[in-house]
Amino acid sequence: MDDTITTLLRKVASGKVSVEDARVALEDASLTEDQMQSAIDHGVFNLADSGTIVSASLAPSGGSNLILIFFAWGLFWSCYWVFSMIYGLAKGWDQQQLSYHLAMMLVTLCLMGMAYL
Repeated sequence: MDDTITTLLRKVASGKVSVEDARVALEDASLTEDQMQSAIDHGVFNLADSGTIVSASLAPSGGSNLILIFFAWGLFWSCYWVFSMIYGLAKGWDQQQLSYHLAMMLVTLCLMGMAYL
């Protein structure tokens, strides 16, 4: 999976190779439209064989410190709403109060999901 272009792109992303050097290295590379389309189709539409390890990573926005802080905030409030709802169930709170706690927990989880995407 580590072809020359992928390796070059990773080196540019890490800062080992400058963008200008990468452009110079790729100047003579040529690819016909059919080759490009078949490469795109191969990567997108072919199903992975059984047992193949498919790499997964965070979304690019998911790696920022602000998103990590927001995730910690959301985790805290989700736990707060869930545990207070469990406490309310044990103490016989009224259904409207319990549904409020459930709704707040779901809203917090939705906000966390939207921020991550």
